[in-house]
Amino acid sequence: MELETAGRKDLGFIQQLYEAAFPANERKPFALLKRRQRQGLSEILIIREGAEPLGFMITAEYRDMVMLDYFAIRPDGRGRGTGKKAFALLKESCEGERLFLEIERPTPDAANLTERARRKAFYLQSGMQPSGIAVRIFGTDMELMHASEPVSFEEYCALLKANVGPLYFRIIRPTREEE
Repeated sequence: MELETAGRKDLGFIQQLYEAAFPANERKPFALLKRRQRQGLSEILIIREGAEPLGFMITAEYRDMVMLDYFAIRPDGRGRGTGKKAFALLKESCEGERLFLEIERPTPDAANLTERARRKAFYLQSGMQPSGIAVRIFGTDMELMHASEPVSFEEYCALLKANVGPLYFRIIRPTREEE
């Protein structure tokens, strides 16, 4: 399995999986993601086995921080260890940087509680740790998890603002919630 920067030929596959895997209210415009990659603020990565695309990861980068912004595996590749292997490759590539991510909080009233709990269990089994920081973003209750060294709420906001720009940041501005 390989994890590499996506080329132009990969973007159609990635955009299609991105739109299928994430609800519209949690997606940034794909054009913004591509622009941020060109500007060196994020990276769109393709996960592949040989020539076969299996999924993608999109990271946002700022100073010594890397946030896994989006991660999806093709539906026919899920439940086979593909995600675990791909995530291990990402962690390896981020050695020396503070890797973190946002996940939907598995709150008792969540409509997709089982899915949220399964996602959190995946990241815990993959070595991520709860940060104790809960946020509301895109109208969704989220929590931050980190690989080794945590980030503060202020650092998280700084990364978001640098990555999406001040105008879009005003639209998505996260609010800190009680966990």
